[in-house]
Amino acid sequence: MGTGGVDAGPTSVGHAWQKGPRRAPTVYNAVFNVAQFWDGRAEDLKAQAKGPVQASVEMANNPGQVEKTLLSMPQYIEMFKKAFPGDPSPVSFDNMAKAIEALETTLITPGSRFARSPSGTAPGAIAASRTTRERAAQGPRSSIGRARR
Repeated sequence: MGTGGVDAGPTSVGHAWQKGPRRAPTVYNAVFNVAQFWDGRAEDLKAQAKGPVQASVEMANNPGQVEKTLLSMPQYIEMFKKAFPGDPSPVSFDNMAKAIEALETTLITPGSRFARSPSGTAPGAIAASRTTRERAAQGPRSSIGRARR
């Protein structure tokens, strides 16, 4: 996060040190974007979370392998069970995307130029930020619960 939520170089570096065609957009305030990625190909944060994991130039993975990796870590299994109670298969590719989405909804910068209009504030952005901050203050379960929708 120390680099503004983006890669430090001119392009993103992925699997086997491959370089992507451009730098990834910042994750900060991504919750307010109408669409995700520079070209808008992902409708929302959940869809965005699934893309890089499967892209050959980025993480070169697939849903089955992601689940296998997550299931190899006992602490992750417990965290997924807590985050998705009642789900018969809490450790899943879809739930991984929901968890990333929940985290990204908390990565906001209230008071930044993005959240302010020339008159001082953009009420919609500030109100949305306040709601997200309130959920974040309640802990990760409240954000993950929102992502389940």
